[in-house]
Amino acid sequence: MYFSWFGSTQNIVKEIQKQTNSDIFEIIPEVTYSDDYDMVVDDVKKEQQEKARPKIKNKIENIDEYETIYVGYPNWWGEMPMILYTFFDDYNLSNRTIAPFCTSGESRLLDTEKTIQVVVQW
Repeated sequence: MYFSWFGSTQNIVKEIQKQTNSDIFEIIPEVTYSDDYDMVVDDVKKEQQEKARPKIKNKIENIDEYETIYVGYPNWWGEMPMILYTFFDDYNLSNRTIAPFCTSGESRLLDTEKTIQVVVQW
């Protein structure tokens, strides 16, 4: 499963799917982000400050069928997008193997992998 704003993460997801023959689920926000980079920066920083939980437009009906879940996202200022928190709130992923990966233009990961571990309750 993945969230991709610009398409970079989606490209990685397609390669993972090709190599693992896995299913793909794209997290689609109910409110679409702007195509304008500066507007997205403002919106995303506000979401992070407010610890927002943007709504997800689509759902995974058969999440219990998956033992391993690849989680892809863009790295936004050392943090995963807040919509991933929504995803982790909505689905119980404990007792599964979570393989997180992210794309980044220049931000470092900081503690993103630890955040996922806490949120998912590995």
